[in-house]
Amino acid sequence: MKSDTHTKTKRKRRAKPGDIASLRRVLWAAIRQVEELLEADDTDTVLKAVSVLSTASGVYLKCTEAHDFEKRLDELQKELHDVRQTLKRPASASDRAQGSAFN
Repeated sequence: MKSDTHTKTKRKRRAKPGDIASLRRVLWAAIRQVEELLEADDTDTVLKAVSVLSTASGVYLKCTEAHDFEKRLDELQKELHDVRQTLKRPASASDRAQGSAFN
């Protein structure tokens, strides 16, 4: 028979790791909200907003760069795969004849 404490305390599942595109969307939404605080009448609020905005903008820039690099890497990997598949194909008779002209 299971104890009551075991049935009451269930483990929380970890959230799935996000991707760069999701992070960029969240950061952009946050940046837009913080921009509105720059028009506040309170000087402290404006100073804090400037600090948060500069930090979030830097992180957003890094995420954008990482997203672009990731996208380009995927493209290069696909191109490499295609080249490898091309090289694995047996040469046709016309390919062999052209290749012998170089030897």
